[in-house]
Amino acid sequence: MSENPPAVFGIDLAKSYDYTVVVGLDDNRQVCFFERFQADWDFQRDFIESNCMEHEVTVVIDSTGVGDPIVEQLQKERYGRWIEGYKFTQDSKQKLINGLRMAIQSTEVTYPDNEIVTELNNFGYEITRTGRRYEARYGKHDDCVIALALAIWGANEFGLGGGHIECYCLGELSKVHCRSFGIW
Repeated sequence: MSENPPAVFGIDLAKSYDYTVVVGLDDNRQVCFFERFQADWDFQRDFIESNCMEHEVTVVIDSTGVGDPIVEQLQKERYGRWIEGYKFTQDSKQKLINGLRMAIQSTEVTYPDNEIVTELNNFGYEITRTGRRYEARYGKHDDCVIALALAIWGANEFGLGGGHIECYCLGELSKVHCRSFGIW
C-alpha cells in the first residue's frame, strides 16, 4: 500500500450486514488508505470527517439509499466543496464498474492483496431481462469493490493523478455467461 497522501476517497457506507469501506487513492492511483468496518451512522460520519476531510480532497460516497442522509449532512456542513454523492442506477453502476475494470486491466490502479482482492474475485454480473446486474456472489460482499470503483470514478471525473482519463466501454472483456464472476 502506498505511503503517499490520498488524492481522492471512495466510500461505500453500510450499517448492519455489509461493511463500510473507505478507499483512498494517491496521485498515482495506488491505494494509500483502506479501512473496512461496521459501525453506527454517527461513528461513520465522524470517521469520514476525521480521516478524509483533513486532506481536503474529493470524497465520493455512495448516496443511494442509506448513504444519502450522511452525504447531505456533510455537504451542509463545511465540506460541501469536497463531498460528491454518487447515486446508483442500473446504468450508472455499469459505467462505474466498467471504469474500474478498465483501470484494473490497464494496471492504472494498484491495490493491496487483502479484502479488495477477495471481493474482486467474488464480484460479477447476472444477465437479466432488463440488462446486467452487478453484484457479489450470494453470501459474499462487494463493499471494497464499490469503494474502489467510486475512488477511480472520482479520480477520473476530477482529473487527479495526471489529468482526466476518458473511460470507453470496449464491450465485455470476459467470456459471456448468464452469470460470471471474477470479471477482471
